[in-house]
Parts: sequence; structure tokens; C-alpha cells
Amino acid sequence: MTASGHSEVRRRVPLAARLAGYRAAHATGKLQQLPINLTVSVTYSCPSRCATCDIWQKKVDDLSVDEYARIFPTLEGVPIWVVYRKGPGHEINESDVRGTGLAAGVVDVKVASVSPALTGLKFVKRRNGR
Repeated sequence: MTASGHSEVRRRVPLAARLAGYRAAHATGKLQQLPINLTVSVTYSCPSRCATCDIWQKKVDDLSVDEYARIFPTLEGVPIWVVYRKGPGHEINESDVRGTGLAAGVVDVKVASVSPALTGLKFVKRRNGR
């Protein structure tokens, strides 16, 4: 099924039914549905110490702009949240995030403050004519 076919099915099937489908797919080991959305964190360096998140404890390198750019082509038809550090002085900034997404054929539709130090942009596949 094409990405546009998956999008059409997702719009018609209620969330509860989709969740049941995910549980069945997990139980059988056969993925039949695309995820509801994905979150790509280009950095694990977060100065916030939220009680519900342990991302700041992970000791790994941040993504480079080239590594980040390779992610979009592998994700077909799934909404993507990209989380990155706010402000100047970081390897990946807002213009890198937005520019890489647009070059990959997705468009940003929502921005959200994830924490005092992190911002998230939501990308979706560009519709024809937009």
C-alpha cells in the first residue's frame, strides 16, 4: 500500500480500532500498520530534569546535520516530530531542521515547546498542490 493509501486509511479508522490493530500486530510479530507518529530527537543534551523523562541521562553524541537529513527519506507517510535545542550555538538549529524537512518533501505544520531548552517541529508529507 502506498503512503497516501495509509494516510487515507488512518483518517477513516478510529483511534481505538487502530490501537487494537497495533496490539494484534505486536502480539503476532507482524506489523500491519504504520505508527501514529514518530519523534526524532536530534540531541540528548537537555538541561531540564523532568520527572517524566530521562533523556538527559543518555550519554551519546548528538546527530549531525547529515545524519539528521538521512532520516526523512526512510519515513514514508508518518507524521514526524523533530526535537532540537533552542537558541544559538548548537550543531542543529531551527533553520537546519526546517530546511532539511522541506528538502525531503515534508512540511512543518506545528511547533511546540517541549521544555525550557527544547523545541519540537511536527512534519507531515506534503500534499499535492501545497
